[in-house]
Amino acid sequence: MSTDSTQAKSFRRILMCGLAISFAGAIYSALVVSAAAATPDLRAFVVGAVRTANPPPIDGSIDSPEWKRAAHLTLAWNVDFHRPADEATDAYVLIDKNFMYVAFIAHQKTAPLVTQRTQGPAVSNDDWVEVLLWPSGVNGFGYKFQCNAIGICNQESSENADFEPIWSAAGRMTNTGFIVTMRIPLGVLRGDGRDVWRMQLARQNNRVGDDTPVWAHAQGMDAEDQAEFSGYLTGMKDLGASLRSRPRVGIYGLGAIAARSVGGNTTRVGADFAIPLAATSSFIGTLHPDYSNVELDQQTIAPTEFRRQIQEVRPFFTQGANFYDKFSVVAEPGNMMLYTPSVPTPADGFAVEGTQGNFGLAAFDASSAGRTDASQAASWSSSDKVFSGEVQRDTVDMPGFADRATAGGIQIDNQRDAYAYADFGSDAGTNVLDPSQADWAEAGGAYHGPTSFLGAAVRKIGAYYNPIDGFVAHPDIAGWAASGEQDVLPRYGPIVFVALQASVDRYHDVTGAIDQADQNVLLSLQTRSQFSFSTSTGSDFLLASRNGPGGMFDQNGISLGYRSQTTTPSMLTYNVGRFGDGYLRSWERLVSFQAGPRGSLSFEADNTDLALDDGQNPTQWLERAAFAFEFAPQASIAIGVRRLIGIEPPVFQAATFVDASNVSVALHDRVGPDDVYLVYGDANALATPAQLLLKWVHYFGAEKGT
Repeated sequence: MSTDSTQAKSFRRILMCGLAISFAGAIYSALVVSAAAATPDLRAFVVGAVRTANPPPIDGSIDSPEWKRAAHLTLAWNVDFHRPADEATDAYVLIDKNFMYVAFIAHQKTAPLVTQRTQGPAVSNDDWVEVLLWPSGVNGFGYKFQCNAIGICNQESSENADFEPIWSAAGRMTNTGFIVTMRIPLGVLRGDGRDVWRMQLARQNNRVGDDTPVWAHAQGMDAEDQAEFSGYLTGMKDLGASLRSRPRVGIYGLGAIAARSVGGNTTRVGADFAIPLAATSSFIGTLHPDYSNVELDQQTIAPTEFRRQIQEVRPFFTQGANFYDKFSVVAEPGNMMLYTPSVPTPADGFAVEGTQGNFGLAAFDASSAGRTDASQAASWSSSDKVFSGEVQRDTVDMPGFADRATAGGIQIDNQRDAYAYADFGSDAGTNVLDPSQADWAEAGGAYHGPTSFLGAAVRKIGAYYNPIDGFVAHPDIAGWAASGEQDVLPRYGPIVFVALQASVDRYHDVTGAIDQADQNVLLSLQTRSQFSFSTSTGSDFLLASRNGPGGMFDQNGISLGYRSQTTTPSMLTYNVGRFGDGYLRSWERLVSFQAGPRGSLSFEADNTDLALDDGQNPTQWLERAAFAFEFAPQASIAIGVRRLIGIEPPVFQAATFVDASNVSVALHDRVGPDDVYLVYGDANALATPAQLLLKWVHYFGAEKGT
């Protein structure tokens, strides 16, 4: 009987491998056949740089006669809905040795949505216009400059998440929409001196839904920030001198008044610095780093049978995040090779990051008391982005302990409607007791159209593949997963879109027993009046361990939302279903609104109610209120109050009672090359740390994040 069981397991594995090879081979063959024609036809989107000796004023108008000389572009294609744009957008571009000048005239039937008066990422929740630039081509660093209708802006760089140079913009609302003018400094961009840059112009109308007209477009395009589908800006060769990197040093001083339990009263200094190695690469370091200005409240009681992920907020790790974990995936199972929140805050850290032609290279070394965490990554992509690959290695060293994780991946994408990939990895070190069960391997692919997606993957994650600096939601799985989506995009009527999504997976452990099985369907829609609705159904099975219990974790229900894509969303969600050893009902309630033109208020009350099979009834509440006020484009204050009380729904473990409160206040102001923070508490802590922090940072040399 044992022999028959072993033969059956072997047969299943052989069959699964055969199906995987057949599936990957079929997709690969189709992709190779079409790869020769993969380069998007963008010949209609080439514009020459128009030089000006008389820069136009940045005043939210195009009255200056200089704009009449500018290159004129139109944003005529809606990339989200894959059809001509419903409303007109005109753009004008001028260049001199130091700046790019861009004006947008956005026509809009509805009043522009404007909630932000302080610069930052929340601008993307308003109606906005943006300029995207790739000075070194599609595989070089990318830059985004985005403004809402009144000229409140945000900027991003693919090199550094802390990219915050000083630049100018102005916006003005009109009877037919709005006008925005920008002055973008070329000296904060990093390029290789080529004559032809890639450029995209885009706009979004969030008031009526996810509506994004763009300038350049071609078949296969799905989003405005895809460099391979951007247009061409010629005549930029002699600006190479403007793009040379400069050294940057940020010196900070910190004063803290705190209880002895959280470190006591203290003062200290530290520094972050960047030294250029080449035009598009730098050596980066941090000495005695401080992360006292963490203001992000990530507390949640949303039920889950897996370990929760949190967002990284430490600048040393966020600035180079785009170089790591570039592996493709279909039907994500919760597997990250590098998950930097697992890395302790270092006493010092050093990194090298940059691009060279079609290559990207990065490495960091972070040292804390008795521990060193390091990672190295290299990636390559063909100029048309049809072929790409990457390798990565992560290590942890402590006295008596070591961990070594290595992985590589390859992808082929025909840049129109299909892609395939394969990833392979292994883990080794102190915790790996059986090397034969310390591998990760998967292969998958997808076909996608303008309004549809269908993808599948086969994967294996060994029981001992669990990198210390990684995130593996469920080791010891082998099987397959698939997901699909079909969208309906009515051009007229009250509904913006209807989306039907479905997913299914089946995984077994090393013994052949089913240890995870999920099947879910989600229906969602959004209206032009900013209301949204979704409902879900399905089932989820998880086996905790090889010899442990298994359980169902079904949380299905409905959700109603209003202005869910803005900075002041409101939402009511109810879920119900089997959850481990009981029956769980959970609620999420959120109300937020503008408090005058510069303020916003939000109130949240979430609860879980678990009726266990043994008659016990653990409950938990999360109550939260927040107020934010925007003094000026660079100055704001945020106040948060939170209480968490009760017992979290237990998952294969004993129930734990929590009663914790948190109060935090954070004031930030940017004055030229200086950042000033005044912080009480820590919004990211479970309970309030009794501390008051004053932090001042001065940036020497290049601007912040450049």
